[in-house]
Amino acid sequence: METIVQWATILSPIIAVIIAVLASRHSAKETAKHIDSINESTRLQVESIKELAKIQVKTSQIQINKELWEARAKFLQANERQAEAQRMSMFSYQNINDAYSREEKYQEISYEKDFHQKHVKILEGYQKDLINLSKELEG
Repeated sequence: METIVQWATILSPIIAVIIAVLASRHSAKETAKHIDSINESTRLQVESIKELAKIQVKTSQIQINKELWEARAKFLQANERQAEAQRMSMFSYQNINDAYSREEKYQEISYEKDFHQKHVKILEGYQKDLINLSKELEG
């Protein structure tokens, strides 16, 4: 019986070390699997975020194009109204107030036209920025 106790005393640390090594290997494999899973999840999230960014840029491009079209249309309308006011100013005036009123209207239309022209330029700048951003996201 003493022999069994001696062998048990000698073998128990060895068995404990073997169990610890096996548990460590199993734990390392599980940890590696977990890390791989996290990496894959992160990669998918990054791809999803990139796709979302592309969609947002395309949506912004559509919105800017719409606003640009509207601003150009308003500019053209103001331009036509200004030309009409200029044609009207060529005719004789009934009184000085009529002349002043027409000139005032011509100035207002001119300011409106300038505003829409500046608006178009700003929107064209935004449009160019979005095109560059879209190319950057694609590349």
